[in-house]
Amino acid sequence: MPYRTDPPADAAGTEPCDAETPLSPGGDLLVIDTAGAVLGKHSERLQVRIDRQVVREAPLFRLRQVVIASRGVQVSSDVIQVCARRGIPLHVLGRWPGDMATVSVPIGNQTVATRRAQFRAADNGLGDTWVRRVVEAKLRTQVALLRYLGKNRRDADPATYGVLMAAVSDIERYADAVPVVGSTPEDVALVARLGGPGTTGFAEAATVPGGDLADGDDAEAGPDVQGAGDDVPPTPLMAVLRGLEGAGGRAYWAAVGTVLRSHGVPWTGREYRGTGNAFNAALNYGYGILASQVQTAVHLAGLDPGAGFLHADRAGRSSLVLDAIEEFRQAVVDRPLIGLASRRVAFRMIPGVARLDDPTRRLVAEAVLERLDGLEPYGGGRYALRTIVGMQASRLATYLRGDAVAYEAWVGRWW
Repeated sequence: MPYRTDPPADAAGTEPCDAETPLSPGGDLLVIDTAGAVLGKHSERLQVRIDRQVVREAPLFRLRQVVIASRGVQVSSDVIQVCARRGIPLHVLGRWPGDMATVSVPIGNQTVATRRAQFRAADNGLGDTWVRRVVEAKLRTQVALLRYLGKNRRDADPATYGVLMAAVSDIERYADAVPVVGSTPEDVALVARLGGPGTTGFAEAATVPGGDLADGDDAEAGPDVQGAGDDVPPTPLMAVLRGLEGAGGRAYWAAVGTVLRSHGVPWTGREYRGTGNAFNAALNYGYGILASQVQTAVHLAGLDPGAGFLHADRAGRSSLVLDAIEEFRQAVVDRPLIGLASRRVAFRMIPGVARLDDPTRRLVAEAVLERLDGLEPYGGGRYALRTIVGMQASRLATYLRGDAVAYEAWVGRWW
């Protein structure tokens, strides 16, 4: 049950923590990932009980977020009330990253102006431009991570290095196309050609096979959850951009799979709903934790989490969160989990259930939280990734209101 606080002095460019590395006591993010846990309030702190025993306490004055990442967790009304009063978001993760319940409070004076501008951006071109920047940034961050993975493999493992560099070349082509591609039939045909065999038209480009823009990004999602094929992009341009993201995703995951298999990790491809593959389930769970951070950042920036641009509007879904998470998937989740796999750390499922076991869920949560505390270059300084997530949400709000000329997306760099 991870509970994080002070970031390390300098975590940038380092490998993820070992599975045995304990988290510092105290913290600003409380993650509850055990079924049957009870979250209550006692004096000026929150208490987590399992089988009537107190297993964790979180002082309210240091707490910034609460994430409930398991089914069957009980929360007292006192906890909801005190979190709302003190402005501590309480997230209940659902079956995939965009399916999340959040208890929060009204925020700053710019909220109304920001949301009016956000709704207008769907029609005035600002939303389209922002999506281009996000998709391109994601593709270039994938390139950065693949280069990072290939750094010591040129001589040690030439075959894997060759696979990684071939993927880098392909993804760079897709990234180069994002700023200039439009929504004409010729552009759709371009996406089909870039995607290679199997992507032979508009419909297939829109479904993004092999990318991350699917609704089923959670190991516990059931057959009632609609997948990417049912999530029609809101505009032809969004379909084209999703096609480019999907082509990049196929190349990226094929290359990552080669690395994973070299470390003995079973992998046949990216899977979402109800996956029985432990590493895919770990990715899905990690993306859920990341989504809670993005949801908080979007809320604090005064944006409406349900009004996205790349993902279509749907009741009960945080479409803007699903859009904004794309800048950070590789940096926050993929990198530390691949690092754990390289150390031969085992990812385990509950036998007969499409769900990670509790020790693995805890391991994944700790790795993701450690990475969120890692320092990265940003705007001439170095900041924790969780801070960068917040600053990018604020940058988006400023851009949509017209207070900034352009939106500069964040790209991970690790060499």
